Amino acid sequence: MEVGMGGLLDSTNVCQPILTGITTIGLDHVALLGDTLEAIAEQKAGIVKQGIPLVTGHIVPEALTVIDPIAEAKNAPRLAYGSDYQVGHQESVVAGEIFDYTSSVRTGRFQTGLLGLHQIENAGMALALLDTYCQEIGRELASNDLVAQAMEETSWPGRLEVVSSDPLLLLDGAHNPHAVKALLATLQERFADYHKEILFTCIKTKALDDMLDLLETVPDSQLTVTHFDDSRATDESVLKETAKSRNLNYQSWQDFLEQKLTDKNEEKQTVRIITGSLYFLSQVRAYLMERKNENGYTKD
Repeated sequence: MEVGMGGLLDSTNVCQPILTGITTIGLDHVALLGDTLEAIAEQKAGIVKQGIPLVTGHIVPEALTVIDPIAEAKNAPRLAYGSDYQVGHQESVVAGEIFDYTSSVRTGRFQTGLLGLHQIENAGMALALLDTYCQEIGRELASNDLVAQAMEETSWPGRLEVVSSDPLLLLDGAHNPHAVKALLATLQERFADYHKEILFTCIKTKALDDMLDLLETVPDSQLTVTHFDDSRATDESVLKETAKSRNLNYQSWQDFLEQKLTDKNEEKQTVRIITGSLYFLSQVRAYLMERKNENGYTKD
């Protein structure tokens, strides 16, 4: 069960867990959770329960200094990324990432069905949670073969999702600075030699300027700002003014897609990335799926 927001005051606290997990800590929902990593970590650590194991992901030290004492005070055994379990990236392939996993109860090489180096950290934590769960309920651990099959078959729409290969088009729901940094790391690792055409928007509560600051650092790229029809979306006037002040392109997302899906006269290998809001991506994805045959593009 996933927490809605934070943890300390979240409605999921009515449930008694078998184990808990905290993935990463980033600056998000700052109006409600706090504007420092330490404050957000305290909210996240609200899911820690007396005597219940806690698995943590790749978390920055300043957040761990808050989480660790809370876990210790509640006698919650902590399994930590990098010490109790480790992941090591081996190779990037078309369909995902190959990585090695090591813990006290399992060693193996696996492949994710998802793109991005951060996904091996997510996969490693998921595996640590699975093994801890099996131990807690007295069940035999899943075999490496079964785990490998599950990993490879995992799909996550809107998370570095390749929706077209000709032309190459990715959807990624990076909606805060932490997620944008993960996106940029993947672009550098996988598409360093490509020209990058990025379409971006976000909702009102997100860090518009911080995310644009990051996206503007992408080498060999063209950044376009857009607006989508949703009550939560950043006002169109704000987006237009922001694009103008930063000397960025502004275009409707429908026009952007029609142009990019039909223009195959590329002087250089190009990847198009649509990002900034999961609400936005849901509209884009529905549009693309509906228009797939008419536009003549293919994912295969």
